[in-house]
Amino acid sequence: MLLADFRRCAAFLHRLTVDFVEAVPEDRWDYTPDVGGKFGSIARQVRHVVRIRCVYNDALVDKRVDWGRPRERYDGPLTRESLLAALEDQQARLLRILDSIDPDVEMDWGGGTMYTLPMFTWEYAQHEAIHHGQWSVYAQLGGFETPVSWQRSWKL
Repeated sequence: MLLADFRRCAAFLHRLTVDFVEAVPEDRWDYTPDVGGKFGSIARQVRHVVRIRCVYNDALVDKRVDWGRPRERYDGPLTRESLLAALEDQQARLLRILDSIDPDVEMDWGGGTMYTLPMFTWEYAQHEAIHHGQWSVYAQLGGFETPVSWQRSWKL
């Protein structure tokens, strides 16, 4: 049951992410609020999500997380089209991995911490949701609307 639930959760998060990327006005694609340089532009934020999805997918396969070499995981352009394609690729990869994963898998999450599949699914959802929260602030400060799916789901 966990895998079926996670597949639904991952599909929902993916759809919300794609909806946001598609909703960003062209003149706001490189926008970042002035928060002391801690948060990158929307384009850089989306690239980060792509890279972390790569890390998470690799962790499921390799049974260990490797936070190194993020540029090796995605070093493509920061264009909307390229990043949307990369998001779709990583989502499809996740679903293929889930088709064959052992539900009792344990992953070395570094520093002696072992993650089970339930812990991994929480981490995955939490990471993407954190960025959704950031992006809702970007939209508000950047003067554009969030996608309809966000307005229906979260009233944002």
